[in-house]
Amino acid sequence: MLFSLSKAAKVAGVSKTTIHNWVKTGKLSASKGTDGTYSIDQSELDRVTFARKQVASTSVNKGVNLDNGTTGQEPLNLSIYRSNTLNEIKYAAALEAVSHERELLRKQVNELRQRAEAAEERSEAAHERYHDSIKNMTRLLEDKREPPQRKRFLGIF
Repeated sequence: MLFSLSKAAKVAGVSKTTIHNWVKTGKLSASKGTDGTYSIDQSELDRVTFARKQVASTSVNKGVNLDNGTTGQEPLNLSIYRSNTLNEIKYAAALEAVSHERELLRKQVNELRQRAEAAEERSEAAHERYHDSIKNMTRLLEDKREPPQRKRFLGIF
């Protein structure tokens, strides 16, 4: 199921601006329609909200005395942050690779555009030469001799 930005914000329990920022930073994947609206897949929204819930549910008990007289110090679960950092590194590497490939493709398109323009010019020149040669052949094949004078028959014709 696809959500709009406002519907996704309601489902995730955050503001529409937060959802928009997540989309812009790449934390949340969304597809942009031709009318400029974003569509967010439910599974993608669930992925991000699940990660947020895991971070929020991790409790930090500083100096709380337990019944046995010891203080409960639970270490934070930083695996989420590490995975996000690894994902960000992977994303940055993929983005760099795609940017490089895009630049190569842009150069290739420019080169092909120049080749097409050169081919168009050669085609026009060949077309002109063809028409010139047709004119020359036509001119050479035309009979430009003076028509023979008719002999008079008995001086009347």
